[in-house]
Amino acid sequence: MESRRPCPFILLEATLSAPTVATYLAGWVASSQRLVLYIDAVNAFDPYLVSLLAQRRGRDPLELLQRILISRPFTCYQLQTLLQDRVEAAIEEKGTGLVILSGIVDLLLDPAVRDWEAKRIMGKVLEAIGRVRIERGIPFLATQWVGGDRRRRTSLLLWAEREAQVVGRLEELARIPRQAGQKERKAGVLRGSWRWSTRL
Repeated sequence: MESRRPCPFILLEATLSAPTVATYLAGWVASSQRLVLYIDAVNAFDPYLVSLLAQRRGRDPLELLQRILISRPFTCYQLQTLLQDRVEAAIEEKGTGLVILSGIVDLLLDPAVRDWEAKRIMGKVLEAIGRVRIERGIPFLATQWVGGDRRRRTSLLLWAEREAQVVGRLEELARIPRQAGQKERKAGVLRGSWRWSTRL
């Protein structure tokens, strides 16, 4: 296999809008003529945001959306299979500029999945991310909504943070007034403070 320069694993944690940011970044990368593999583990991809981005750049929304290949696992086992067996094959066949996983730990929070099994699958997920960024030389972005005090969520997310080269956290600076219009609410979603923990 051809030697490639390793790319970063970027973990974005947000109290409000991680899926929104992931959708926007997918559209931004697609607008630069590159393919995006988008693994939507929280069923939150919003094609409307990509269409808005396309219109602002004077591009055809369908053109951008066709460059974003979406896969939706519904269980943590499907997520493991997708990352272990299919992502690298898709990269080999189609090429890509970015892989996105929206909701890196959400499917592992299923109460039917025991703690030891969630940890085993998380290890496989992180191994697969490592192969994509190191062996394939493709950046990997994972997002996670952070809220509540669920023990399993916290421990799995801390594990992901230790593996990531860049960790970002987006927090709501001020609550958007209930009476604000839809446009103001969407703008408010992307306001926040960033704290970067970088290991490159």
